[in-house]
Amino acid sequence: MWRQRLHQTGLRIGLGLAMAGLLTTLAPEPLPARPAQAGVGAAQLSVTATQPNMSGYALTGGRPGTTALLQGQGPDPCGDGSGRSSCTPPPSPPEFEKINNPVLSTPPRRLLPEEIEQAGTVIYGEGLKVLGEHLQAMHPAARGNFTVVLTEALVETEHSPVPRFIAFTSQAGIPQDLNARLTKLSFIIYKASAALPRSVEGHAERAAAGLRQNVPAQTRDLGGRITNVVSAFSTVQICSRACAGRLNKFIGDPRKNVQPTTNGMIAGTQIDKEFLRKARGFFGVRGLVATAVASQAFFAGFFRGRGGSSGRVRGR
Repeated sequence: MWRQRLHQTGLRIGLGLAMAGLLTTLAPEPLPARPAQAGVGAAQLSVTATQPNMSGYALTGGRPGTTALLQGQGPDPCGDGSGRSSCTPPPSPPEFEKINNPVLSTPPRRLLPEEIEQAGTVIYGEGLKVLGEHLQAMHPAARGNFTVVLTEALVETEHSPVPRFIAFTSQAGIPQDLNARLTKLSFIIYKASAALPRSVEGHAERAAAGLRQNVPAQTRDLGGRITNVVSAFSTVQICSRACAGRLNKFIGDPRKNVQPTTNGMIAGTQIDKEFLRKARGFFGVRGLVATAVASQAFFAGFFRGRGGSSGRVRGR
């Protein structure tokens, strides 16, 4: 149950414990266009395990629809010399592909909005923890180009606004073990469609922007339309203005816009060099271990409120 998950996990630790170890693996400098990851499969999984807090509230997931057909224009819109004034070209390839099928849930109506919000924070923190453990187990040389954008969004369903948890990855997809662990937490996973070498079209941010612009796919896969993006954290620094712009299209709120060379944002807080510099200075430590310690303490305080006066997440 949602309330059981909330009480058992303990919201007051917030995302602090989840962030420990996660930021230690972040690339220190912006990276060029990310190549496909060798040896990483993108086979679709079908995981049907239901979490204890989610039983009885499943919604059916599905695959996104194809792009709507556009009418051709110009002197030879069909490109076949027929002289026709218009034609229907083949549909453009979709910008994203759904690669898992998690069991989604609708919170019981008796829960207060604040309780639903807090439960969403806990589940998102568990996703960050899973992602951090996976990154720590990877070879350091492979981490720099391994991209996952982990997000939490509020979706307007027929019952009420509910948190949904979405992961975006590049065209290479993600390993099956990480896919399975995120699926058990009810993360919907999308990968970007294939693109030409050295093109940013195959980056995770493209899949994110494509989903936000595709309301029918949101309704089919998430159970409703995205109304608010709470967090969008990237495992690598956002590599260009183009990728930042695409992620900002997904976020849909100029107040939360992310910038190139950052690792996105969590609850409206930019994960940038200045944030890391201040955190390291406050704790008087340096290096990647300092990043983990500082981030853990910062987010623990951020989510429980200064002085421990509130368990409510701010900045939504």
